[in-house]
Amino acid sequence: MQTQSLTPFRFIAAFIVVIFHFGGNTQLAQLAPNILTAGSQMVSFFFVLSGFVMVQAYARRETLQPKHYWAARVARIAPVYLLALLLAGLFMAKPALNNAFSLILNVTFLQAWLPPYPLSFNGPSWSLSVEMFLYLLFPFVLSYLKSSRLSSSALMLLAILFWIGCQMILGALLSSNFYKGFPSTSFDLIHFFPPTHLSSFLLGVTGGFLAIKKNRTYSMTQSLIFVLGSLMLVLAALHYRPLYSSQAGFSAPLHGSFFAPFFLLLILAVARTDPSLSRPLRTKPMLMLGEISYGLYILQSPIHHIYTKYLAAPLNLGYETDFYCYVALLLVTSFTSYYALEIPAKNWAKRRFGHSSSGVFA
Repeated sequence: MQTQSLTPFRFIAAFIVVIFHFGGNTQLAQLAPNILTAGSQMVSFFFVLSGFVMVQAYARRETLQPKHYWAARVARIAPVYLLALLLAGLFMAKPALNNAFSLILNVTFLQAWLPPYPLSFNGPSWSLSVEMFLYLLFPFVLSYLKSSRLSSSALMLLAILFWIGCQMILGALLSSNFYKGFPSTSFDLIHFFPPTHLSSFLLGVTGGFLAIKKNRTYSMTQSLIFVLGSLMLVLAALHYRPLYSSQAGFSAPLHGSFFAPFFLLLILAVARTDPSLSRPLRTKPMLMLGEISYGLYILQSPIHHIYTKYLAAPLNLGYETDFYCYVALLLVTSFTSYYALEIPAKNWAKRRFGHSSSGVFA
C-alpha cells in the first residue's frame, strides 16, 4: 500500500485552500477557477484522507490505547495550532468574535461547535476543531471495524449509505427556510458543525479498512487507468460544480462532504498504484511539501495579515505579485515551524506514547 504517495496531495489541497482565501483573482486561479478555488471541498478531502491514513497506521496493531492516542494527536497538532492562534490574536482584529469566551473555545478546539465562533481568531482552524472530534471517535470506530462480523465491503456500503443520508439532510436544510446564508447560525451549523463532516471521515476509514482486507497492488496499466480515471473524475466534479449547486429547488451541500466519494476513489487509486508509477510522488521534495502542509494551512491567515499590514504597502507590488510574495513568506514560515515545532512534538509523542503521527496533516 503506497500511503506515502498520498503525502504530496496534502500540500496540493492546502495550497488550493490558500488560493481560495487569498488568491482567487490571480491569473493562476483563473487557469481553472472552479478547481483552484475549491478550498471548501479540499477541507473535505483532508477528512477523507485523515480517516484513510489513520486506519492504515493503526488497524494492524493488536491494541490501541485511546488515552495515549488522543494525547499523541494533541501533542502533534497543538504547537503550531497555538502559534497560529497567538499570531491571530496579536495581528487579526475581529472585536465582535475575538473575546475571552471564543479564546477558550479555540484553545480547547471547541470553536466549531458553537455559532458564531467557528471563524473566530484564526478562521481556518475550525477544521482542526472538527479533526479533534474525529480523533476522539477514531479508537471506537476502529474497534468496531475490527470486531464487526460484517465484511469490509458491507461496512463500506454502510458508510456510503450514511453519507447519502447526511447529504440529503444537509441539502434539505440548505433548500429550506432554515438556511439564512452567511453570516448566520444556520450557515455555521451546516458548514462547520463537526458531525456534518463525519461522513467524509467514515468513508476514509472504511475505505482504508477495505483496502487492507483486499490488499493488492495494481499493474502498471491498471494503475494508469485507475489513477487517471479517478483524477479526471475529481477534476470534472469540481469543475462542473456550479451546474449542480442548485437543481429543481434542491441545493446540494457542496461545501461539506458532497465530494468525499470522488476523493476516496483518488486516494484508493494512488495508494494501490504500481510503486514504479508513484515513485515521483515519493521524492524528497514532494514529501517535504506534504510535510509542511499543516503549517501552510493553519498559518495562512495570520501570515497573510502580517504581510498585508507590514509589507504590502511599503513594497507596493500589486495584487498578483503580493500574492506570490505572501506565499513565499508562508512557505518559509511553514518550513520553519515544521522543523522548530512539529518535528520535536512528533518525536516527543512517539517516544512518550509510541504512536505514529498519522492524520490529516501529520
